[in-house]
Amino acid sequence: MTLALAVTGFTAVQGGMVARQLAAEVVGAAAPAGAGHIVYTSFIAPAPDGIFTLGRDHYATEQAIEESGMKYTLLRDNLYLDFMEPLVGEHGVIRGPAGEGAAAVVDRADIARGPRCCPAGTGRAHRRTL
Repeated sequence: MTLALAVTGFTAVQGGMVARQLAAEVVGAAAPAGAGHIVYTSFIAPAPDGIFTLGRDHYATEQAIEESGMKYTLLRDNLYLDFMEPLVGEHGVIRGPAGEGAAAVVDRADIARGPRCCPAGTGRAHRRTL
């Protein structure tokens, strides 16, 4: 059985530690529940000291997945298209840690098709980052 894991969006609402704890609990329960492979929608360039808060959360989740010893595929998406609109301020400007302001956004529907590229039984996706 493959577990598709997407435990994001908790940071802004409940605080990063809650998101990290929830993700760790899901990862920890995966193998006992019979999952043999985790497919996780992460974020581009996750890091423990990342400027973007969700990047720190994704880093922690990736670490939990890697430490689990299970097969996994990490799909490192960029910003979701529907996430951008709420970032636009009253003057039509988006402010955030984006350097010169360029962003590559993706549609969630496109990302949802991604896990089909790495079926658990093929052996191609054992501990892989895409």
